[in-house]
Amino acid sequence: GVQEADILPYAQALYQALLLPAREEGIIPAEGELSFILDAPFQGIPMAMLHDGQQYLIESYGISNALRSQQSATQKLESDRALVAGLSEASPSFGDPLVPSQLQPLADTEFEVQGIEKYLSVRVLLNEAFTASRLEREADDDYQVVHISTHGQFSSDPDQTFLMAWDELIDMKQMYRIFQDERSETGIDLLVLSACQTAKGDERSALGMAGIVVQAGARSTVASLWLVDSASSAVLMEEFYKGLSSGMSKSEALRQAQLVLLNSTVFNHPFYWAPFIFAEGGG
Repeated sequence: GVQEADILPYAQALYQALLLPAREEGIIPAEGELSFILDAPFQGIPMAMLHDGQQYLIESYGISNALRSQQSATQKLESDRALVAGLSEASPSFGDPLVPSQLQPLADTEFEVQGIEKYLSVRVLLNEAFTASRLEREADDDYQVVHISTHGQFSSDPDQTFLMAWDELIDMKQMYRIFQDERSETGIDLLVLSACQTAKGDERSALGMAGIVVQAGARSTVASLWLVDSASSAVLMEEFYKGLSSGMSKSEALRQAQLVLLNSTVFNHPFYWAPFIFAEGGG
């Protein structure tokens, strides 16, 4: 695999080109919150892993990606009610022609669900209970947090974009129906997509999952830029919800969860912690 030392020269060069001039001019503080509005070529690069020569950006800043220039404030959770759906076993949807043949079930999804249950009041749809129609029906029940732990693919081609439920793939049209919340004033405050990935070779879709989610009506999302090891994801997600339940903002909770992996002995490589991004829409 790629060693951390192989990545650092690129992470440092990007920092020097993108952020160092602003740091030297005093425009960017030494720590706090940074929100990036990224052009397409940069959307596939996690800003968290830019490196100033001493440490990664995530060690000093909470980081968010604003999908529009008028971003909302990074809020704390208003409710602890969460709908959690996930697949930990092979299911009929794995046989769909759109699904890559090498895709494996996410064995650690059940641990991920247990981690979330420690901190939120959770309604769980696991394996056979996680059908496309059931998710749509349950999402109607005014949950402010929806967490989906399943394979998905996001592409600039809508026909190549899907989430995997037990019985079938959820296409983009159905995603809009599920996440569009016209039933209440609050709507979905946070949608977390665990284990989804961008279609190979599709540079325009790197923030596609976040974009779809925010366009559909969710105010903010946590998603990953590439398919991550499911054991490290489970650790990160538990730490993320632990932070939220203690009153942290969403970007700070994600930062602290990423730091837990960065400071661990097993998951300290940027592969494990860097791809998770927090994105929010307009205010």
